[in-house]
Amino acid sequence: MTIQLYYPNRDVISRDDALDATDGTRNPEGADLFRRLMASGGYEMVAEIETDDLDEAYRITQNDFVRPVVGGPTSWGTSPPKGLRPTAEGVLRRSSMMGDILVRDGIMHVVDTAGFAEIGPVPEAVAAPGA
Repeated sequence: MTIQLYYPNRDVISRDDALDATDGTRNPEGADLFRRLMASGGYEMVAEIETDDLDEAYRITQNDFVRPVVGGPTSWGTSPPKGLRPTAEGVLRRSSMMGDILVRDGIMHVVDTAGFAEIGPVPEAVAAPGA
């Protein structure tokens, strides 16, 4: 099983929406914010992770667990652990955090204050390209 990891696309969403997303489901719109942003291209897929465990997917996208590389900055995007496939090679990535979205079996889960909040199915406009 594979989990897809999405980060807010800061080139597309407004600063206010980006800040609200980092509040998890405590933001003013709740889960509707994440559904709206996913449907409008406000999130971009940054990795696929070979697991069905949300906690494991979150853990291996923390830069604390990345193998160090001599001669430069390191992140899971430049030195991916086993089972993690970044969508772009060699790109420095931050650690996953509140407001990021993990998709398992077509269902979105937002990283929340403690754990994850299920926020519903991936919008058809997002699901179609990868199908």
